[in-house]
Amino acid sequence: MINRLIILVLIFLLVSAIALIGMKYILWGMFRWGGFGAVVLTLLFSLIYIGIFFVIIRKWKYYTNYISVYALKWIWIMGLVELGILGVLYHQVPKFFPSFMAEYFFT
Repeated sequence: MINRLIILVLIFLLVSAIALIGMKYILWGMFRWGGFGAVVLTLLFSLIYIGIFFVIIRKWKYYTNYISVYALKWIWIMGLVELGILGVLYHQVPKFFPSFMAEYFFT
């Protein structure tokens, strides 16, 4: 049980890190190339994010004893929700955007 929880948390942290790094470079692209560059980077990183999911799912048949494919789907969905929440906080209510996240994104 503990092994499953540890693997689940590690995979979630890895997925979150990938998503946040992608978001940082999307903002960088927006500041450097404008809106069109940000849209292109968003599409590129979305394809990478979804592609990584499908690659992991194909290779996951050997590890289904630890975490099910259904749990992996929820991890990726939570990563997208995390990006959505941070995007809403950044664009709609910037005063509620976490300061430690702002330091990460803008430095």
